[in-house]
Amino acid sequence: MRNKYIVFSILYIGVLVFLSFPVFAQEATKSASPSSSLIEKLNQLKAEIASKASQLKKEVNKKLENKAIAGVIDSITDDQINLATKNGNKTIVLNEYTIFEINERDVDLEDFKEEEYIVALGDFDDKENLVAKKVIKLDEEDYSPKEIVWGQIQSLSPLSLILRNKDHKDLNILINRNTSYYLGPDEITYSQINSKTFAALTGQLNEDQSIRAGFIYIIPSGGILKSNKPKVPSPVATSSFSSLPK
Repeated sequence: MRNKYIVFSILYIGVLVFLSFPVFAQEATKSASPSSSLIEKLNQLKAEIASKASQLKKEVNKKLENKAIAGVIDSITDDQINLATKNGNKTIVLNEYTIFEINERDVDLEDFKEEEYIVALGDFDDKENLVAKKVIKLDEEDYSPKEIVWGQIQSLSPLSLILRNKDHKDLNILINRNTSYYLGPDEITYSQINSKTFAALTGQLNEDQSIRAGFIYIIPSGGILKSNKPKVPSPVATSSFSSLPK
């Protein structure tokens, strides 16, 4: 009888162990799952960080897209200026933060009239209108006729600079005490300009083909121009050009 009891006990314990094995296996699986779950969460976090970094980069680049538009005022209202330019009419959007300047003095919008030549500085909005941070009226002598050129500065001297345009032609640009200089929306001095930077400028063409500059706009972050010069295979690297602000 005792032996039967022992055998029965052994069988009973064996059944309990057998029935408990899936539970132990499930517990083991559960203990391993947090590791894979952690990796998945880390990957999601990396994706979120990459997405936010990409969005931040776009926002920063957008803030750096300061542009300049020069032309003649066609019409003017309290909140915008319709500007006639070489590339057609452009809309300049005005707001409470727009600064108006004549002869380096802050003035009001009422001091600007139709048919006057201006330069507007600011950022393009989604509709390709320029939201102006500053509107500058140029002197009458700089009004008409006028050359508008752009390119890369090759060298600077106290009274002039050499500008290479998109056709790879070097232009002699003359400056004087009335020449204005801007980097994005901010006014700078001639001494702050470096060679190999890109610039757009307006001025009068002289008989010797030099240009007397009234306004020089340094393009932020080195915008480049597309060259009209045919590509010629060469072992020597040449400067590349791409598009400027409109």
